[in-house]
Amino acid sequence: MFMKKIFLFIISLVLGVFIFGLVVKKAGIGELVEIFKSFSGWGWCLVLFFTFLVVPISLWRWKIILKGQGYNVSLGKLRNPFLISYSLNYLIPSAFLGSEFFRGYLIKKNSSVPFAKGLASIVIDKIADLLVGAIMVIIGLFVLLCLISAPFYLWIVLGILILIYVIIFSILCLNVSPTRSIVKKVLKLFGTKENKKNKVMVEVEQEVLGFFNWKEKRMWQGIGIGFLKVTVLLTRCWIIIFFLGKQFNFFIIFPVLGSSVLSLIFFFPASIGSNDALQAMVFGSLGVGADAGTAFAIFLRGANVFLAFIGLIALFHSGFRLFKIKMSEKLDNMAINNNKE
Repeated sequence: MFMKKIFLFIISLVLGVFIFGLVVKKAGIGELVEIFKSFSGWGWCLVLFFTFLVVPISLWRWKIILKGQGYNVSLGKLRNPFLISYSLNYLIPSAFLGSEFFRGYLIKKNSSVPFAKGLASIVIDKIADLLVGAIMVIIGLFVLLCLISAPFYLWIVLGILILIYVIIFSILCLNVSPTRSIVKKVLKLFGTKENKKNKVMVEVEQEVLGFFNWKEKRMWQGIGIGFLKVTVLLTRCWIIIFFLGKQFNFFIIFPVLGSSVLSLIFFFPASIGSNDALQAMVFGSLGVGADAGTAFAIFLRGANVFLAFIGLIALFHSGFRLFKIKMSEKLDNMAINNNKE
């Protein structure tokens, strides 16, 4: 399993770098160099500020989710698990599940939150991000179609996407009862015996379904905070485009952010290649220039990688701390055994 993930990571990285090379070649290296030279240092500082501003907003929502489960965890104890998860997901997206399980393990060690509860809070957090992210993709596509005077068939595609989203949201928040377990039915269908792992899956499912209920205040708080985070990300997009020195329509930030969200589904490390290609197409179709779109994607990646690097530092720090705890527990057990003898 581990070797398979390594293989997928290498393949996705090579493919992403290849696409990135094609996009850069088409945009023109000379044009990109000129854009980089003209980008203000103050602009870069603002981009980093709004990148880091996303962290406390994300921690705030995670805290609300955990508090609703009965665990009042401080933002400080949530910080490192979140940063580590972000770093691994962004740099090694093929290890998505592993990083989230590790995040659940860390919150258990840091704050004594049961693993199933912690994992459920993470799943809820990810679903909330997915719901808001899907809305941004739809809004981005809507604005893009308006700006380019798109043909009718593309509007039909957009209508179908909206319909699918409404159906999924309705099933999740309106029609599913938290007292009925889909996981139990699937396990029973395959004749799987009850074990600790299956119990965790069922408990996670119940927590998720209990949260995503239209009567739940926590759900609307979580989605509201999601839109606050989107506002910060839109502002960051506007700042990057502004300091690129290009004339642009303000509403371009919506398809730009929507494309950034959409690029994540390709699971390329640091969205290399996928976001570059999408931004080049969006900027190019709106007359701003493919070179500006490519430069935008590179600046955005630079800010995200900077945050991911902070997450890697947190990973090494937490890993060393866990190692010390494990060694201490092992020495204590050895001492107890010696005393018994």
